[in-house]
Amino acid sequence: MNSSIASVPGGRAWGFHHKWIRLLIILATSCFTIQIISAQSKPLSEIDMANRLFGSGKYAEAEQGFRIVLSKDKDVETRGKATFNLGLTLQKLGRHGEAITIFQKLLTQPVDDKEPGAHLMEPYRNYRPRAQWEIGNSLFAQKNYAAAREAYAKTKEKFPFQSWCGNERAEYEYRYEFYAGLCLDHLGKTVDALRQYYRAAFSGRWFYSEPAVHFRIVGIYEEAGQLRKLPRLLDEIDSRIIAQARGEAETENRKIKEEEWHKVRPTAFIRRILELRSFAQEGRHDELIKLLKIQSAVTGPPDDEGNWQAIEAARLLALTPKQSVTKLLASAKEISEPNDRWIAYALGRCGGTEALAWLKQRALREENFWAVRSFIYAISLAGKEGQVLLDTLASSASGNLAVAIGPYKQGGGETQSHISFPAISLKVSLPETASEIQ
Repeated sequence: MNSSIASVPGGRAWGFHHKWIRLLIILATSCFTIQIISAQSKPLSEIDMANRLFGSGKYAEAEQGFRIVLSKDKDVETRGKATFNLGLTLQKLGRHGEAITIFQKLLTQPVDDKEPGAHLMEPYRNYRPRAQWEIGNSLFAQKNYAAAREAYAKTKEKFPFQSWCGNERAEYEYRYEFYAGLCLDHLGKTVDALRQYYRAAFSGRWFYSEPAVHFRIVGIYEEAGQLRKLPRLLDEIDSRIIAQARGEAETENRKIKEEEWHKVRPTAFIRRILELRSFAQEGRHDELIKLLKIQSAVTGPPDDEGNWQAIEAARLLALTPKQSVTKLLASAKEISEPNDRWIAYALGRCGGTEALAWLKQRALREENFWAVRSFIYAISLAGKEGQVLLDTLASSASGNLAVAIGPYKQGGGETQSHISFPAISLKVSLPETASEIQ
C-alpha cells in the first residue's frame, strides 16, 4: 500500500475534523449563553471566555483559559466541560499526546454522561464516550492506526454512547463500524476493511449509513481496477438483504405488497455513484449540472449537509474544466438564487480566468452575507489564481465582503467535510460475492 491520499465528499461524513464534534454540544451551549450574557451586558464567566477564544481560533489563549478554570475549585459540570474542551484545544494545537492525557483524565472524573445535552437530537453530554472517542481521533491523527482502532473499539465496548434517540443511536452504531474499517484500511488490510465497510453500509439500524462508506466501497474497486466485480456483488447484496427482510416480515406477520419489495434496493446509493461517474465518462455534463442545487441546506457551500450529489457532480465536472466552465456559465444565466451558489462552487473547482471573472462579479454585487460567503469560498478553491483574486478583493473590501474574505485568506477558512483514505495495492483480490464480503 502506498501513502498517497484520496478523499470523498462528506455529505454527512465525519473524519478527524468531522462535523459531529465542531464545537461539540458542550461548546455550543456555552456559546449560546455568551450571546445572551452579552446582550444583557453581564460579565462573561471564565469558561465562557475560554470558549469564545476557542471559537475565534485563538487556541493558545483558549488553552490558558481552560487551565485557569481547572486550577480552581469548580463544580463537576464545569470541570467536565473545561476538561473536554481543553482536550479539543490541544488537538487543534497539534499536541495530540497531551490531548490524550487530558481525555484520559475525563474518563475517571465524576461526570454524569447523561447530563442533559444542548438540544433534542443530542439529549446527553456523553462525556466519557466522547473523551474515549477523541482518544481514538488523536491516535489516528498520529497515524497510530492499530491503537486508534483499539480506542474506537473501547468506546463501543466500555463507554458506549448513551441516547434515547433512535436516529442518534443509528449514527453511533454506524460510526463504530466505519472507523474500525477506516483503521484497517490505513493498516493495508483492504479486504478486512471492506467487510467492515459492508457492515457500516448495510447492517445498521434502519439501514442508516453515510455517503463516505459508499464512496469508499466504490473507490476501492475502482482503484484496484476491479469495477467489473461490482455488478454481481451489488445484485447479491440486494438479494440477500431483501430475502432477510422478507423473512423478518413473515415472522412478524407483516403484510407487504410484492410491488413494494421490487422498489427496495439497498445498494441504490452505490449504483447512483456509479451512474454519476458514467455521466462524466460519457461527457454528459448537462446531467451533472442539473445536480448543482441546494437540497437540505439553506445557505449553500461550504455547508454540505445533504448535498453529496452536488459535491460529486462538481468534482466530476472539474475533471474537464474547459468544457465544463462554458456549460456552467451558460447554466448560470438560467439558474436562480440560491442554486447559483452551487454553480459557483463548481466553477471554483474548475478554476481558470473565465470562472474567476464570473465569481468576482457575483461577489462584488451580492448583498446577502451567506451568498457572498459561498462565492468567496468558491474563489478560494481555485488554487493560486483564486488566492491572488482574494488578496485583490481584500485590499478594498468592506462590509459583508470583507467579513467573508477574512477566513479564506492564505488558504484558510471552512472546508467541506471529507474523510481521507489511503491508496490501495493493485495486487489485492477483492470480493465478488456477498458471502465473501460479509
